[in-house]
Amino acid sequence: CQPKKKSTPLKYEVGDLIWAKFKRRP
Repeated sequence: CQPKKKSTPLKYEVGDLIWAKFKRRP
């Protein structure tokens, strides 16, 4: 994930991290 857009809310980044963890889970 590269911070290309600075107008991206932090919630989006946090959601991405949570989603990655969920995807990693079976």
